[in-house]
Amino acid sequence: MTGMKTTILFKAFTLIGLGFLLAGAYFQQRAADLVDVAEEAPGVVVAMERRSGGSFSPIVKWTDHTGTKRTLYSSVSSRPPRFFEGEQVTVLFDPTDPKYPINARIKSTFEVWGAALFFFGFGGFWLFVTFVSWYVWSKGGIVVFGEKNYPGRPDPDFPAE
Repeated sequence: MTGMKTTILFKAFTLIGLGFLLAGAYFQQRAADLVDVAEEAPGVVVAMERRSGGSFSPIVKWTDHTGTKRTLYSSVSSRPPRFFEGEQVTVLFDPTDPKYPINARIKSTFEVWGAALFFFGFGGFWLFVTFVSWYVWSKGGIVVFGEKNYPGRPDPDFPAE
């Protein structure tokens, strides 16, 4: 691959990695905002909803600060299930947010911070692989797109004498 094409590829991969990091920052800020103002309410897992791929997501009944009974359908699923029917959980919600039943979360690390952790991790890994690849390529390469560069190997760009 030519140097210009490779440079464009590395720039594109860097932008993709930075995009994932920006998404991680967005989800981290949303989670931090929720934690800063959240009120806690007791809840109970009433069912485990089976999702595609065999994972399970909890359905929680809880009562907010006004006495209104609410149902939380968690967007986070796992296999095996992280909760069981009848388990007591704590629900975090923002009482000042008009959509707070939708934005409510079970008080657990992955429920609150999971999206941020995923995007930060994936973006960091993407950038790490991109920069390691760029470094290896800039030093002459060990493996350049599947072709091994052995010392003494004839260069295909120059005819043999």
